[in-house]
Amino acid sequence: MKPQKKLCPRCGSPMSEKDDYLLCPVCHYTKKEKGAPSGSTGIKIQQTEVEKEVKKEKIFMVTKDGTKKADSLNSEGIYIITDPENKKIWIWKGKDLTKHSIAYKAGTESTKIKSAERMYGAKIQHVDEGTEPAEFPSHLKEKKSAETTEFESPKFYRIERGNLVKISKPVFTTGDSYVVDNGNEIFIWIGVKSSTDEKFAAALLSTKIDKERRGKPEIKTIEQGSEQNYPSFYKLVSGLKIVEKDVAESLLKPVEKETYKPVLYRVSSEEYNSINEMIYVQVPCKMESLDSEDVFVLDDRNTDTTFIWIGSRANVKEKVVGGQIARKFEMERAGVQNEVFIDEGEEPEEFTRLLNGN
Repeated sequence: MKPQKKLCPRCGSPMSEKDDYLLCPVCHYTKKEKGAPSGSTGIKIQQTEVEKEVKKEKIFMVTKDGTKKADSLNSEGIYIITDPENKKIWIWKGKDLTKHSIAYKAGTESTKIKSAERMYGAKIQHVDEGTEPAEFPSHLKEKKSAETTEFESPKFYRIERGNLVKISKPVFTTGDSYVVDNGNEIFIWIGVKSSTDEKFAAALLSTKIDKERRGKPEIKTIEQGSEQNYPSFYKLVSGLKIVEKDVAESLLKPVEKETYKPVLYRVSSEEYNSINEMIYVQVPCKMESLDSEDVFVLDDRNTDTTFIWIGSRANVKEKVVGGQIARKFEMERAGVQNEVFIDEGEEPEEFTRLLNGN
């Protein structure tokens, strides 16, 4: 009968015999056997070093692609922290987290890290910023980074009386200036009717953000109409709408049943590479605004109806895009949306009535 192997007192795994000491192949715990002569100091040093390594926490930032190592915590992210001393793996959620889909990914990633870091008996615990329990590593509370180098989603700001006012989505007006903050890139968007004061404030506030991040971000200024020269900006402002002031205010409100004016958009179809890079520019809500070579979208929020008007000289690509536009508008709204496709010359009475202001 084979002698029973001794188990590691730290992780419970079977230990292997090495000369005059026992070694755990999982956590590398070492133990001198009874009756064995005094071992070399090398063994003691090895054990001490292992113990120090075990006690050290590691921070992983959760991203859309998995995780990556981090040096500190940031209120705009979600992190996984290994805490061997307390035999815990913390999932720490910042108070300003906006990409909530990442939060679901954190659970899966924490299980992967638990295995990779060989913390098999560790407990996974969720904690929100500001509610950390006493056993949460205290030095990490003070180590929150004020410097953000990667955003999971961009932030949009309108310049208002010299200040940054956060808006929920890219709905811009020709008379204002905006700042799009994407961490390592900061874009200043200038409407054609924006005042000199607003332009100056946008530049000043962007420079302030840049200094807070030690000059890491790159600042780019975009004049309305030149968006196609900045591919990375296109991707950030997916479905950008450039509208009048009163329309912008209604589009940025929470969804409520109110009375809205219909809005006519001309779809910028020559410069885009994909549906997500398209820009919708508001034009006067009149029949005269329609152009046979373009695609137009008439948005009637009162009846939850989107009319997609396709000019007689629009190409095949633009006709396909018409369907994509309808689906994109539907995803942006709560409830069921009606989609009406119209070929030039076959305009229904309701469409004509809305454009004539009746």
